[in-house]
Amino acid sequence: MPRHDAGADVAFLLQLAKSAGAAILPWFRGNLAVHNKDAAGFDPVTEADKAAARAMRRLIERRYPDDGIFGEEYGEKPSRSGRRWVRDPVDGTRAFICGLPTWMTLIVLVVDEKPVAGAAHQAFVGETFVGSPSGAFVIRRGKRTPLRVSPAASLCEARGGTTNPNLYRQEPGVTVYARLRDRLRN
Repeated sequence: MPRHDAGADVAFLLQLAKSAGAAILPWFRGNLAVHNKDAAGFDPVTEADKAAARAMRRLIERRYPDDGIFGEEYGEKPSRSGRRWVRDPVDGTRAFICGLPTWMTLIVLVVDEKPVAGAAHQAFVGETFVGSPSGAFVIRRGKRTPLRVSPAASLCEARGGTTNPNLYRQEPGVTVYARLRDRLRN
């Protein structure tokens, strides 16, 4: 197997995303136990996170047994191939446990310490965003559409947003975010 075959890697990213979504959706807006990983604060993890991490790990180990795997749920499996799959099954766990559809499954393939392809999958909404050296696209309702940058010529003509501005409470983030927010067309 080549170290990086963009087409095969993107196809496998989509397979991982689909398997994660299938493992997560039965838990979304259901009876869900939430465990806190941070004794000094609140860093939630759910069975949905763990089920999706296990589903993705099984697929990776079956197809690419020498590849590394990294994720919060089960630690790191070292790579023997120079390839590593970094994934966050439910990025936005707080939104997930509140029943808000602003969480995503994030998956990145890293080859020789460089990210080469990634996917952001929102199973409930049914959208998957993919980026690789061959381009970026979204799959929505089975249709693949290329992504492109905004035609805005400057920030004052561009739009932007964030799920939680409180993420930028400490310097320099608070200042950078405020300057960006004030320049955007919102």
